[in-house]
Amino acid sequence: MVFASQFRRRHRVLVVLAGVAVLAAATAGCATGASAPANPGLAGTFTVPASIPSDCSRDVTADLLRWIASVGDGSTLRFVPNGCYRIDGKLLIQNRNNLTFVGNGATFKPLTDGTQFSPTDARARAVFFFTGGSNITLENLTVRGAAKLGLNPNGWSLEAQHAFAVGQTNGFHLNNIHAYDVYGDMVYIGPYTSNVLVENSTFDGASRMGWAVNGGTNIRFDHNLLQNVAHAMIDQEPPTTGALDGLTVSNNTFGYGRLYFWNISGASVPIKNVNIVNNTFVNRPMKIQAAAFGTLTNVTISGNVVNGPMEQTGVDQSGGGAFFIQNATGVHVTNNRVNMTWGRNITGVNLAHSSNVVVTGNTWNGGAGSVSYYDMWGPSSNVCWSNNLAYVPVHLEAPSGGTC
Repeated sequence: MVFASQFRRRHRVLVVLAGVAVLAAATAGCATGASAPANPGLAGTFTVPASIPSDCSRDVTADLLRWIASVGDGSTLRFVPNGCYRIDGKLLIQNRNNLTFVGNGATFKPLTDGTQFSPTDARARAVFFFTGGSNITLENLTVRGAAKLGLNPNGWSLEAQHAFAVGQTNGFHLNNIHAYDVYGDMVYIGPYTSNVLVENSTFDGASRMGWAVNGGTNIRFDHNLLQNVAHAMIDQEPPTTGALDGLTVSNNTFGYGRLYFWNISGASVPIKNVNIVNNTFVNRPMKIQAAAFGTLTNVTISGNVVNGPMEQTGVDQSGGGAFFIQNATGVHVTNNRVNMTWGRNITGVNLAHSSNVVVTGNTWNGGAGSVSYYDMWGPSSNVCWSNNLAYVPVHLEAPSGGTC
């Protein structure tokens, strides 16, 4: 397990560097469409011009960018109801403020794999890409990526073709969004991004991560469905600028995903005030690898429930814990129901160099107990557990003693 973990971390560092390149690529060459700059015009409500086809008959990336650039900050942009907009490039929108995109059920999708552009532009061809600015809202629209077109079955060189990417923006809201079949991530959040809310949306089919959070303040995902993800559902691989204060993942439903539910790797930065609460897992394990190299402070994992047969929902690596938590202080793991494959000595929580940890009221179905330790990264202290169920058949585990 140690060698596998170290291998994953070396791999993640490479991906972190690649992820940083996504934001850098936003201001690179304009092969994928010029950006939509800030506009001094008047604010208002504007409907997409009839001259821009809404039947996906041709690429309208440049047309939409010119239209977006023509309206003033503070505007509402409305699309044709149930229209189809072919985006073979990238809708790069920079330094705009107080814009609302009302999709009216419209779909935005490429009909190429992006390799008509340079390798850099092809890799980072997000459908919607926002940098800078403030208070951006997108609602009631669908993004369909190129991963199911059959043009590039491997897609490794296209791993940053996200549905939505945002960086250095204060105020970003996705509501009633549907996104499918992207080569990259469903939502990619870069450093210095604050006050993000993703809610009431469906994300199905990511060839990389579900939601990537690489820095920022007050990031929330609430009442969404996320499923069919090739790598981590929630991924944090921060660069050196990727400190995070405030991540809440609440009331979501998570379906099939091939690897971790929540993964932390990347640079040694502070990550604090994380709340993973009241989520439901359907036919997939709840496996956490919070292997922070910096500091992880004030973490609550509470009220999460795993549903489905053991062969599909059981955490199944040998040893360790369903939740691996490293370099953390102030951790509360309460009232979760998690499945583990019996006989593999898997505990609920495996701690490395962590302190002030409370584990109480959980059901570790098939687990070997509540807490174990991995001291390679340093000992843990002030850890207690009580009122947890574990083992097969499931029954009450003896408490640790101390005050929980």
